Amino acid sequence: MQLRLDAAEIEKGAGLPDTPNVRVCGKLEPADAPGLAEGTRALSLFVVNERTPGERGRQDEQFLFQVQMELVFEPGFVPRPNRLGEGSEHPDDDTADLQFRDHREWAVGHGVAVEIPGGSKVSLIRTTWVPRCEVRKVDTHEEPNVVTSMEDLAELSDGAALEKALTPLIDAYGAWIERHRASSHPSAGVVRARR
Repeated sequence: MQLRLDAAEIEKGAGLPDTPNVRVCGKLEPADAPGLAEGTRALSLFVVNERTPGERGRQDEQFLFQVQMELVFEPGFVPRPNRLGEGSEHPDDDTADLQFRDHREWAVGHGVAVEIPGGSKVSLIRTTWVPRCEVRKVDTHEEPNVVTSMEDLAELSDGAALEKALTPLIDAYGAWIERHRASSHPSAGVVRARR
């Protein structure tokens, strides 16, 4: 199904092919927020079930469960700037800003997750009911003096012992940053590890 990027057409909506009384509709409005280029628009889309309820005891036959919606826009979607905590004096907000500085929000699901497959240009967005995310394993075997076991750290006697155990981790992280300074992530060189 195709919808033109026309506010009136999107608000009216369009029926899904081969699915009677189910349509996609929404709103297309100007998005005026700091960090967005002039002319940027925000699109909200919803799947609407207009089927009449089934007979008593069989109402669920007309329900829609775990609908997946996929949007394709060849010119590419625009990420929404994250202004959460901007200007905050709290160190946790500063840390989050640093750690997630390259993360963008392209879409938000309502009661469903959103996945953004692909590379740097986002032209496909889809909803998903079972989101997946790869969490890479941290391998510290290259650094034999680094203690990362929570059990080992919990058994240390005092703050001095904890500092002695964690200092090699800070040094190893600083060395890792230096090794990756010229990688595909040029902003990685901004981070400094300090004791």
